[in-house]
Amino acid sequence: MTTRTHGWQDVYQAARADSVAAALSTLHARFGPPTAGPGGHVISACRSTVDDDLLGREGLVASSTECRAGRDFAEGLAWLRLGLSERLLDECVAYLAPRTTGGTALLELQMVRGDLADAGAEQMEVRATLVGAPAPEDLPRIHRRLTEADRVLLRLLGASGFLAGGPGGRAVVSELLADIYLDREDLS
Repeated sequence: MTTRTHGWQDVYQAARADSVAAALSTLHARFGPPTAGPGGHVISACRSTVDDDLLGREGLVASSTECRAGRDFAEGLAWLRLGLSERLLDECVAYLAPRTTGGTALLELQMVRGDLADAGAEQMEVRATLVGAPAPEDLPRIHRRLTEADRVLLRLLGASGFLAGGPGGRAVVSELLADIYLDREDLS
């Protein structure tokens, strides 16, 4: 079995620790000019942000191009999204840790622990598949699983998970990246 973790480690680390724009810039650096999804659309890093625009808050801009993203780009994007998803899990645990209900820590509630475990398991399975150099037909499933894990985590953040300026904004941008770069039918 071939492992390819090292090839995407810089993209993953940028997503995990820096910003969506830094991670996407790292990914685009491997492919020259930004490549487009099936609809011809591109999301890439921009130098300035727009305060009231979700993409702008993440340092991103949308455009069009004829240069199409390929299989390697979709794999790199999965590593990027995995980094964002694992970051979201960390933020979720940090958010929940000090909170209680009825004298019980939220992290001790069975449903909360179950949701965290489910999201973490999805992330671990995605990582294992990516490390094993996934087949092209596995990539849409990987992206779906990351979207599902992120949606579970966002619900645990309550209303703060849906604010554009926080973890919710990054999760929406992550899902938007999958929508842009993969065929719509593959993601359903």
